[in-house]
Amino acid sequence: YWKSTLFYQLVFTIVYFSTLTIFLIFLYQYFEIGSKIIEVKPLLESSNAETSANGYIELLSSSNVRNLVYFFSVVASALVYPLNIGFFKIYSLIDEQKPISLNYLFEGYLGNNFFKFLSYYLIWGTVFYLLKMSIFPFAFLWVVFTIFVAPLLFFTPMNLIEAMKISFKVVAGN
Repeated sequence: YWKSTLFYQLVFTIVYFSTLTIFLIFLYQYFEIGSKIIEVKPLLESSNAETSANGYIELLSSSNVRNLVYFFSVVASALVYPLNIGFFKIYSLIDEQKPISLNYLFEGYLGNNFFKFLSYYLIWGTVFYLLKMSIFPFAFLWVVFTIFVAPLLFFTPMNLIEAMKISFKVVAGN
C-alpha cells in the first residue's frame, strides 16, 4: 500500500499542513497573541531564569493562548480531518484493483460525509482535549475505544451514536 499511495500521501501532507498553517496564522492574529508576546517580552528576555519562566507562565496562562490552543487542536484539526478519510476510499479501490485518482483523497468532504466527520472529530477532539489535560490513561483509553468509529461511519450507513456504541462494544469485548 505504502509505495502505491506515496503520491497521495505527499499531496495529503502538503494540503494538511498548509491548511493548518493558514488556520494557525489566522488564529494567532484573531486572538492577538503577538500583542501578548510583546507585553511579556521583557520577562522572556530576562537573564534571570526565574523571571523568564514567570514570563512563559504568564503567556501560557492567558485566556487568549488557551483559546488558540483549543481552537487549533480541535476546531482547525476537525476541518482537515475529513482529508484522512480519503485514504479509506483509496485503499478500498486498491483492494478492488480499480484505478485511483487524486479526487478520491477528498472523499471525506463530499456531501454528507463532511458534516458526519466534522461533527465526529469535534466531539472526539473536545473529549480528547479535556481528557489529556487530566490523567493520561483516560485519553489513551478514549483513543482505543473510538478506534473503529471513523471506518464504521465511512463504510456503513450508521450514524455517529451507533458507530460509537459498536466501537465501544467491540473494544470492551476484547
